[in-house]
Amino acid sequence: MARKKKTTRRTCAWCHKPTTLPAVYAADTPLMDWLEEKIDLVAKSKHIKRSDIWGEQSDWAKLGLTPGFENELLAYDSLLCTVTRKHICKTCLVDDYNLWLKYYSKIDDNPDNIDIIFEDLT
Repeated sequence: MARKKKTTRRTCAWCHKPTTLPAVYAADTPLMDWLEEKIDLVAKSKHIKRSDIWGEQSDWAKLGLTPGFENELLAYDSLLCTVTRKHICKTCLVDDYNLWLKYYSKIDDNPDNIDIIFEDLT
């Protein structure tokens, strides 16, 4: 009798559905449409640009954001900036890419302008 080859079951780190795709480096969370919309709504209600809330030069202390919303933004930022190797299914990758196109593709970003920060790990 032939033995079956033992396979490791892979699940998507974002939606937890089975996937056959190999591991990739990805953020701890996909882009979240509801939170991206909330950023847009708050910016609109305060008559400011989205980048004033969610941009490199944003200063929340000057915007009068609620502490709860600031906490949401801090947690979201942390999840998006923490990149590790994980399995992501095709559906999540496509959905995340479409949200990136919706919210971030219009950003005029110079690909040569990259900041690399080395933290002291000792």
